[in-house]
Amino acid sequence: MKKLAIAALLCAACHTSFAQSVQLYGVMDTGVEYLNNVGSAGNSLVRATQLTGQTPSRWGLLGREDLGNGFSAIFRLENGFSVTNGALNQGGRLFGRSAYVGLSSDLGTVTFGRQQEMLWTALLMADNIGPAAFSMVDFDPFLAAAREDNSIAYKKTFGNLTLGATYSLGRDTLAPGNCAGQAAGEGDACRAWSAMIQYDVKVWGMAVAYDEQRGGETSSVTLVPVQAPIAFRSASDKDARFLLDGFAKFGDLRLSAGWIYRRLRADSKSLQTNLLFAGANYFVTPAVELDGQWVGLRGTVDGLRGDLAIARITYNLSKRSAIYAAAAHMFNGRAAAFSVSDTSAVPAAPVAGRGQTGAMVGLRERF
Repeated sequence: MKKLAIAALLCAACHTSFAQSVQLYGVMDTGVEYLNNVGSAGNSLVRATQLTGQTPSRWGLLGREDLGNGFSAIFRLENGFSVTNGALNQGGRLFGRSAYVGLSSDLGTVTFGRQQEMLWTALLMADNIGPAAFSMVDFDPFLAAAREDNSIAYKKTFGNLTLGATYSLGRDTLAPGNCAGQAAGEGDACRAWSAMIQYDVKVWGMAVAYDEQRGGETSSVTLVPVQAPIAFRSASDKDARFLLDGFAKFGDLRLSAGWIYRRLRADSKSLQTNLLFAGANYFVTPAVELDGQWVGLRGTVDGLRGDLAIARITYNLSKRSAIYAAAAHMFNGRAAAFSVSDTSAVPAAPVAGRGQTGAMVGLRERF
């Protein structure tokens, strides 16, 4: 009996040392928006938000198992969906936001699968509005969907300094990307890679990141949402973005700013844009939060230019529930037709050169 008791205790200790934890989490967020100057007739439009209100809706599973000697096995499965109709986002993928498994230790974290690349990670530091219905995503939808299929990622934190990198063997296996892997004789086709250096302390931080994607036989790419897709079918075609951003805190006030330079070389063309943004976040009370942001795009195509001004107020009903209201105005240049609302769903753009105003109210619930 004594031996059995000792064996039972050892077994219990074994399970304690190598226990696995799995966490279920998620966000449900939806709202109603109003837009004016839609289309050539300049009509107004009232609709439920298509993909996101304040925060993209999702649910996920996050797991970790202690393997001993400082090593842990980790995984994440994260699904993106639309509250308005229950449909899957990210091209209909079941776990389109994340699907990866990996190992973590004092040497860093290595993960394999579909996952965010480092431009997305670095942007979290300074983008106080995030991938909302009214956001910088209006100018560059990639910023809300900077993920790679078939990828390996590495991240390591040294005190306040974080280094990260990703490499994908086939960046997008579904339409409209259609770039699942290399073609025979074109070793760089459909490849993608990114890298990041981030320094973060309590009252300030900054990040530098780079992302590069290569073309493939059936792929296409857009410079901005209001233009037709450009052929992106050679391994020598390159779509690159460089990000520099940062933030500073002064009590309850948080200021942030950044710059994203993009150079697209495709179909024997070389095109560039500069995306600049600056924002502020302030808690009036623990329950009331104010956000504001200006975003400006300057391009080399036909004098392409747009400016977006956003204001938002959030009232936190609890730690998990909140209601919010937002307003924004898009100032379009002579040759620009950007919509104030995220055009990755159903487009609602004005005619070229005409501005557009949007307003929305919504509800967010975390679990």
